[in-house]
Amino acid sequence: LLAGAVASCFVGAIPMPGPLAMVLMAVAGAAAGAAVALVPATLRVKFKVDDVVSSLLLNSVIYYALMALIEGPWKDSFSGYPISPPIEDSANFPVLIEGTRLHLGVIVALLAAPLIWFLIVRTTLGFRIRVTGENPEAARYGGIHVER
Repeated sequence: LLAGAVASCFVGAIPMPGPLAMVLMAVAGAAAGAAVALVPATLRVKFKVDDVVSSLLLNSVIYYALMALIEGPWKDSFSGYPISPPIEDSANFPVLIEGTRLHLGVIVALLAAPLIWFLIVRTTLGFRIRVTGENPEAARYGGIHVER
């Protein structure tokens, strides 16, 4: 989560058109999160290391890397406070109701939830994901390549 936030923040600080910035921020956040998740996943598959322990330990590494960024190169030179660089206004979701914090991201999340449910519950990809997560040995026996 922290790695995705850092990557999104980095991309969001670059001036670019709004829709492009939103897409690139989402892609950067997902890619950074996937890269960090690859470490405990690899340790789990190759060395049978408990993924809960390895991911909890990795959280500390990511946290201190984030602190190094916001205390170092990203530190606000005017205020001196350790904050990330400001995200461009064009990269923010538009507010739906003035005076509130309700923005278009809520609608996007509400539309994405049933799509993800459909993917996980009603497709062969979702079946493979579920079976591999619930019982890797059964998945292997069923012909699913678990190490991927």
